[in-house]
Amino acid sequence: MLHHVKLIYATKSRKLVGKKIILAIPGSIAAVECVKLARELIRHGAEVHAVMSENAQKIIHPYAMEFATGNKVVTEITGFVEHVELVGEH
Repeated sequence: MLHHVKLIYATKSRKLVGKKIILAIPGSIAAVECVKLARELIRHGAEVHAVMSENAQKIIHPYAMEFATGNKVVTEITGFVEHVELVGEH
């Protein structure tokens, strides 16, 4: 977790501590609200990871989500099965 994210982590509540949230960002105008949403989830203790569609990247840059979440953003699913790595094996 990056320093600036640690500063806001669980500052509003601890309701989401221990929860990992995958924020899937589509290519709609709602993408512009995702930075704010990610930061709010972190303030409640969540670990947030962003996955962005190609069209979402035309609306908001992946760097914005990387800054917001403190985590690298998945911008494409390749043969490395990034989506499985994010959620873990059960």
